Amino acid sequence: MFIKPIIDICKAFDAGIPVIVVDRNVTGDKYTAFISADNVQIGFIQGQYVADNLKSGDKVIEIKGLTGSTPAMERHDGFIAGLGDSGVEIVASIDAQWSGDLAFGLTDSLLRVYPDVSMIVAQNDPMAKGAFSAAEALFPDNDIKFIGVDALTGKGLGVEAIINGHLDASILYPTGGDVVIQTALKILQRRSFARTTTLETALIEE
Repeated sequence: MFIKPIIDICKAFDAGIPVIVVDRNVTGDKYTAFISADNVQIGFIQGQYVADNLKSGDKVIEIKGLTGSTPAMERHDGFIAGLGDSGVEIVASIDAQWSGDLAFGLTDSLLRVYPDVSMIVAQNDPMAKGAFSAAEALFPDNDIKFIGVDALTGKGLGVEAIINGHLDASILYPTGGDVVIQTALKILQRRSFARTTTLETALIEE
């Protein structure tokens, strides 16, 4: 499903049209600028959070985004690295396609098999919130911890979920819209610009 956009990007670049790639990396170097947070670092921070808050032998469920997408793969790799030799056991690693609704159903099924998990780690906040809702419906008095990615402000988003106690933490994924606009202006004005910009991230918890 990713082939046609990549071809279009290459055609645009070859035609002399500036191309700014945001968030998801592409194969090759036919782009003008690339702007994204470090998804490996984001996963690594999640892994460290798990290692710092659980003990050897504790069980976790990992809810990934779309299989084959670079953010999902990089966040998973970082997560495994962040866990290190903590001894925490990943009892299931599932693909919920970035969907909170899908995460709800999958979590409900998994918790019936693994009711003793200590934490659910999701690659975005909607999936983490879906997992929380499933756990609450199945085990109202559970003490499972939940961590996501995005930490956006606004009604129904990650920061609110942390404040409400639905999520224990989230990793900030900056949208970077301002950086994209600034870079586009520099390109159009023929000013110097960074070909690769890595956006800053951070652990957000109450």
